[in-house]
Amino acid sequence: MSFLLEVAAATVTSIAAVWIWIVQPKLRYRIRDSVNSSMSPREIQNLISLWEDPLLHRVSLEFALFKTYAIPSISKLLHATGEFEERCGRRYDDTDLILREIIENGATSKRGEAAVLRLNEIHGAYKIKNEDFLYTLSCFLLEPPRFFEKYGWRAFTEIEKKGFRDFWADVGTQMGIRDIPETYDAFDAFNKTFEEKNMLFAPSNKLIGDATVDLMLSGASVLKPCVVALLDERLRVAMGYDPAPRWLKFIMTRLLFLRAWVLRVLAAPRPFAIRRTVPNGDDPAKHLPVAFCVYGREYAKGYKIADLGPPNLPKSRGCPLKAKAAAAGSRAAS
Repeated sequence: MSFLLEVAAATVTSIAAVWIWIVQPKLRYRIRDSVNSSMSPREIQNLISLWEDPLLHRVSLEFALFKTYAIPSISKLLHATGEFEERCGRRYDDTDLILREIIENGATSKRGEAAVLRLNEIHGAYKIKNEDFLYTLSCFLLEPPRFFEKYGWRAFTEIEKKGFRDFWADVGTQMGIRDIPETYDAFDAFNKTFEEKNMLFAPSNKLIGDATVDLMLSGASVLKPCVVALLDERLRVAMGYDPAPRWLKFIMTRLLFLRAWVLRVLAAPRPFAIRRTVPNGDDPAKHLPVAFCVYGREYAKGYKIADLGPPNLPKSRGCPLKAKAAAAGSRAAS
């Protein structure tokens, strides 16, 4: 009996060694090694966000949104609308589905264009500074590579960083955002400089931040220090949160490092893409199903892109994209 156990143990050990040292590395880095400069920005974006690590990518975008709430000019506007504090789950889903329509289907697809148009309609109802638009855009671009480098099983390659920069620059252009940085490093420099000047505490930061954290934790406020433990010092101070204990920071980071190690060394590559939007034709006017819900079931029965966002917007100040197109047309005519 002991002989059979020894043979079984040796067999399992051998199979594990072959998997870890020979088979898994070739499979695990297959997507990374296939990425090249001839790919479109959308293809590169989707390989990361839908295949390599969809969960970490989603969390990084949530963190990107959360960082914008630490900018008083942004949080004060959100607080004034009352939407995030009164209907946080609904507003989260609105934002997430609009972003996913753009990311998963492409900003230049009919559905992607409809999502950008809806985004412009919502933003056009408020007076928002160009630099606030640009900072938010920079967070969507920069936080995924930062998260992957810090907590992921692998970091972005330079080609992937450029692909992300080009993807979000195209989105920014469609939104009519001005002064978009030409390179990834220039975006990074703008982002850091903007935060040094503008990421300051305001009561509205904390109000919007608390509503968001409560949504993410499903009301389990006792876990809030776990979120705070992952915030950098400037963001934590701007949000008005007390410091997390050092031991909790250690535990939270080590748990994420453990997850990264398991994915890097033990896990097989994902056999299918994780999408929230469902490929259901390219007609943006259709009622579209969702593949899964995240923090609630606001859109469990589906949605129309034109219905995403607050139902009763203030009188629009004008879509930035339409205004830009109109200005270009008048210059051409003259």
